[in-house]
Amino acid sequence: MKPRLFPAKIETRRLIIKKHTVADADAMFKLLDLDRKRLGQFLHFVPLMLSVSDQRKFITRSRREWLSRERFSYGIFLREDGTFIGNIGVHTIHWAHDSFELGYWLGRDFEGHGYISEAVTALAAKGFAMGFHRVEIHCDPRNLKSRKVARRCGFMKEGILRGQRKVGGIYRDTVVFSLLANDARRRYAP
Repeated sequence: MKPRLFPAKIETRRLIIKKHTVADADAMFKLLDLDRKRLGQFLHFVPLMLSVSDQRKFITRSRREWLSRERFSYGIFLREDGTFIGNIGVHTIHWAHDSFELGYWLGRDFEGHGYISEAVTALAAKGFAMGFHRVEIHCDPRNLKSRKVARRCGFMKEGILRGQRKVGGIYRDTVVFSLLANDARRRYAP
């Protein structure tokens, strides 16, 4: 598949999933900082986000990555009032193999409402509509909530990559889940 842009904005029944702007930096940092300890267990970048300035740098970099079609980072906002609730991103894109990985995080107060499942389903469906064949979710085996999201969205567990990621100076295993276009057609059919 030839590299191309993902849409800058995707709307679902309850969410607006949109490309980051620098104006989002304050809300992003505040939400991440409030939940730093929990998120830092599983996400390697949390210790690097020490200020709103760091968050602005991330957004600036992610906008460059967007233009180069290397990665597509989105903020997740509640449709009803525009509250920022987390992030989701399309990354580890293999254009030659029509596949990508989804990564996500959500503020603690917004868990348990199905928001991440809604965002994952929307981005996976958009990827399949663009012609992608495979979508993956990778997570730490101890991240039970992320594993449940993958299963809830129809992803199949493929296996565990041992010692694959380094988080907090410790090598961690990674569970790999996948959803193929044919699986999605059956699952997401009207």
